[in-house]
Amino acid sequence: MSFFDDEDEPPRGAPRARPDGGRGPAPARDGDGYDSGYEQAIQQRRTIAIVAIVIVVVLMAVLIHGCQSSATTNALKTYNASVSQLISQSDATGSQVFAYLRGADNNQNVATDLASDAGSARNQLAAAQALSAPGAMASAQSNIVLAMTMRYNAIKLIADNIQQAIGGQVAAAKSAVTELAVATSFLYASDVVYKGFAVDEIAEALHGDGIAVAGLDGLTINGGQVVSDLSWLQATYIATEIGAKVPGGVGSGRNTLTGEPGVHGHILNFVTLDGTQLSTVATNTISANPAPTFTLNLTNGGQYPEYEVKCSVSVVGQQGEGAVTTIAETTPNETTTCSVTLPHAPATGPYQVDVEVAPVLGESNTANNELEFAADFN
Repeated sequence: MSFFDDEDEPPRGAPRARPDGGRGPAPARDGDGYDSGYEQAIQQRRTIAIVAIVIVVVLMAVLIHGCQSSATTNALKTYNASVSQLISQSDATGSQVFAYLRGADNNQNVATDLASDAGSARNQLAAAQALSAPGAMASAQSNIVLAMTMRYNAIKLIADNIQQAIGGQVAAAKSAVTELAVATSFLYASDVVYKGFAVDEIAEALHGDGIAVAGLDGLTINGGQVVSDLSWLQATYIATEIGAKVPGGVGSGRNTLTGEPGVHGHILNFVTLDGTQLSTVATNTISANPAPTFTLNLTNGGQYPEYEVKCSVSVVGQQGEGAVTTIAETTPNETTTCSVTLPHAPATGPYQVDVEVAPVLGESNTANNELEFAADFN
């Protein structure tokens, strides 16, 4: 029996009662006594059932597609919200890093504080890597992970070098400040990757799904950034802000390297030998053996501290008879001394001794940096 056949269909040849129970001619039958009208009704019922099934299938397909479309839309919105939250956290970490860098030399815990920020940046990188990105956001996801990686590496580099930059010897401090400038450049590059690429890719994916962006009813894409002042990309500016003591005026009060005017330099007041001031107008009798030590008396006549100031003494006409001593720091308007010992006992006889305080960066008047003495070594 067919699924669509009537269960009560009478056997062929059997008489049928009229549906209305009335009188009149019986339904037409074929030669075998089969009711052809009844067969036609069955076919109609089968057709209606098939159409109904098709309609149900179509409706189910539409419903499933609608559910899938709704799920995709929700996934895109959720991803954008997650990214926005992550960027806000990362930007806050970056702002804190720059806050610690300003006046870092006055913060004994600055290295620890920055190491904590590096830990936060590492956690933010892990959060970026764990984001569930819809297929349309694949490219944006790659750039977000790249930006977070750059930020973590940069902040760790800052944490690793800050102590050397503010407390190391001059050469080491200079190298550390350079590393800090590299790190801040990485931070700026992370802003470029995120704002220049990831943000556009997020917007494109949202638009592709018909989701409005910006405006009164549109979604907001977080456009934050870490580096808001490009001065932080310059080593000279960094040295000044953190109080690093490096040569060439860097870190000495924003001198001419950073475009600010000011007076720089030293005045060589006089020179002594064994406590006796040397004369600039008469010949000075000097014992050649042991090798003499000259003491320079000098004043910082500028407006800024100066670092790695070089003092030199040379005996004119005697090859190799010269020496240099470096003063770590001089203070504005204060006088200090610098002792320079010749490397060997000079040859006996009359010679000229040249004494100099090397000019510093930004020093315009160098006429008072040198003194010459007539000496008779015996």
